[in-house]
Amino acid sequence: MRARYWSSVVLLCGGCFNPEPPEGMGLETESDTDGPGETESGQTSDGPTGPGTETDTNDSDPTDTDSDTDDPDPTEGGDPVCGDGQVEGDEVCDDGVNDGSYGGCAADCSAAGPYCGDGEVTDDEACDDGDNDGSYGGCNDDCTPAAFCGDGSLDAGDELCDEGADNENGGGCNIDCTTSGTLLFESLQTGLTFCDGAFASAARFNSEGNGLIAATGYCGQDSQLLQEFSPQLEVVQDFDVLLPQTPISETTMVGDKWVMSASGCNYAIEDGMFIEACGDGRLSGRSSLASVGDPGFLALDYGNRLGLYGPMSPSVGDTPVWEATTPEPGFYEYDWYRAAPGPAGSILVVGQRRQPTSMAEVGLLVQYTAAGNEADSNTYAAVEQFDDIATGPDGAPLVYSRIGYGEPGYPGGILTQMDASFDVVWNLQLSDPGDIRFAIYGSGAPVVLAQDSLGKGIYQLRKLDPADGSMVWSVDVPQVSYDARIAVAPDDYIWISAGGYGPEGGQLWVGRVSP
Repeated sequence: MRARYWSSVVLLCGGCFNPEPPEGMGLETESDTDGPGETESGQTSDGPTGPGTETDTNDSDPTDTDSDTDDPDPTEGGDPVCGDGQVEGDEVCDDGVNDGSYGGCAADCSAAGPYCGDGEVTDDEACDDGDNDGSYGGCNDDCTPAAFCGDGSLDAGDELCDEGADNENGGGCNIDCTTSGTLLFESLQTGLTFCDGAFASAARFNSEGNGLIAATGYCGQDSQLLQEFSPQLEVVQDFDVLLPQTPISETTMVGDKWVMSASGCNYAIEDGMFIEACGDGRLSGRSSLASVGDPGFLALDYGNRLGLYGPMSPSVGDTPVWEATTPEPGFYEYDWYRAAPGPAGSILVVGQRRQPTSMAEVGLLVQYTAAGNEADSNTYAAVEQFDDIATGPDGAPLVYSRIGYGEPGYPGGILTQMDASFDVVWNLQLSDPGDIRFAIYGSGAPVVLAQDSLGKGIYQLRKLDPADGSMVWSVDVPQVSYDARIAVAPDDYIWISAGGYGPEGGQLWVGRVSP
């Protein structure tokens, strides 16, 4: 949509521009005559009779060429005079006033003053884009706004709704006049080869607003797609690299560097360059990989290894800035499953703790400072473990726990919203959500991808109210199944990526849903 410019309108006065100077208005007129009264064609005329030209009509001799030439010939003008109201010589505009006012002329006649159609909003104009053709999102020929998203009426173009000043992302009608929870774009690539599962990463976003997605499998002959998508889900770039170790488990952005994890390997693509850092025992972030801002990115490997890499990683031979492991007595008592950036630059880790005496299993949340020191550790007896975590703009965690086999509510799960002090705000029980994924808007509102609660067996994307977990909107997404991923883009659109199998073999599906 075009930019809009605001105020009211005064039309440009006509006649300020005159590419052809008016006849007889101070212009020099030349004629080539053989004598008075004789024109260039040889025809005779009475000659000039205007003021300043004298002839003796009483006793004139037709052959007498004497005449009084003291007075100027009115057909011969002087130099152009700026300000005489006539466009002459090199003048561009001359209205006789020449005060540079709206619709008038500059003092030196070199240009027009501001006017409707000059591409600048001036005087009482409400809109002036220079075209002023009345097209959608532009300006009318009288410098009033043409139809646009936000004018409160459903206009031509791609508008699905328009509530005027009440347009708000996630509020029913978004700021781009799309309806909340609408699958607007999708992309499907088929004919791919995956020997034992197709894994698609969640989209990560560069400074241009494009999404980066990887689709890989377990086997060496499997397809490897590393692609950059536009917001319309067109493939902008296909990175032609061969990864020695797959599948890609997690990805993140460190500035405009796309960082990926696989078993024992980290890869990165930056400015068209491919970086590979692999090694036995490397902490690569197969369970979690996430940017933490200037310090770099966190990496969690399943079980008990957490570390922070600097912003220049990955590179050959690099090591974490710091690394932490579960407390003694070690792996059996503590399991770490997922990690995310937390409040004040900290890192949060969720998992499970088995109580040493009773062996009861409880949910675990541990906080580490940016320097790698343990700052807090909390257990939650209401659940057996926390399986996943996402954090909002203030670092407050949203966590998910599966209900254990044989427990009331099995095979469901519980979504728990906490505040930045890790106190529970609300719980939401989900019945048989399947392979649940969730993310959080910049506003703090959660968005969840899970199997629908009506038993239809298809996945559904739902936006929740951050205050109490109630559903704001939902949309069915039958194109996805197990192991789909979601991400919220900077413009609040939700991207869904899913590998899988279709009639033509392996495939990658990507969808973009309005906020």
